[in-house]
Amino acid sequence: MVVSLHPTAVIGEGVTLGEGTTIGPFAVVESGAVVGRNNQLGAGTYLYGSVVLGDGNRLMRGASLGGWPQDLGYKGEPTRLMVGDSNFFGENTTVHRGSTATGETIVGSHNFIMVNTHIGHDCRVGSHIIAAPGVMLGGHVRVDDRANLGGGVAVHQACRVGSMVMVGGLSRVTQDVLPYTMVNGDNTLVGLNRVGLKRNGHTPAQTKPLKQAFLSFCRRRQSQGELMEWLETELHRQGENPLLSGWLTFLRSPSKRGFARGAPAHSPGLASPEREEV
Repeated sequence: MVVSLHPTAVIGEGVTLGEGTTIGPFAVVESGAVVGRNNQLGAGTYLYGSVVLGDGNRLMRGASLGGWPQDLGYKGEPTRLMVGDSNFFGENTTVHRGSTATGETIVGSHNFIMVNTHIGHDCRVGSHIIAAPGVMLGGHVRVDDRANLGGGVAVHQACRVGSMVMVGGLSRVTQDVLPYTMVNGDNTLVGLNRVGLKRNGHTPAQTKPLKQAFLSFCRRRQSQGELMEWLETELHRQGENPLLSGWLTFLRSPSKRGFARGAPAHSPGLASPEREEV
């Protein structure tokens, strides 16, 4: 199938347009942009020349990809935005290119990015992520696969949101969020994302030790070093557990903001996963 262009669309010189791509009224694709196959660019969408867009993406009215990073040190250097396949970008979403710090912003594949969401410069957004209307990701934020961000969520620059995290609407995230957890409010972990874990095929045998780790670290205020030592011991004792390995890898990665925790428990001693609900 050939490319379908509306007569009012503006396409710069040297733009690469893949087969089956549809470009709507008053859309702009700047010189230098690379657009894959079977993309749909809605009315008034804007692709800057910094964009490399994969296949099968859908951009709704007014979406803007690849704009200048909101970074006072950026002076127009050549950086880019890399986007994977089969993403949905809702009306008026904005995704900015990288700054000179890393050179690129990266968005994976199969993400559902709803209306008025902003993804800042140098972000690393994984795949199969849902961002409800009004989500705001500051510069250098990392969001791992299958995270779910509720409406109006604000994530501070340089924070990390782990895999399969669910963040409640209007929450503020200013610290790193451990994988497989749920956030409600300001950096408050309220439990494990049990529904998400079950839907992704994780067994009770895998989730039980993760529950113990959550209670010890987030409710009993176990130190990061103690938790990492416990995770290593548990993995050596029971063998491979992808959930414990996921936590250990996340904790080993450098953190600029520290780690979000839950409300502390009142009773002393090691948390028992049978006594507290997460």
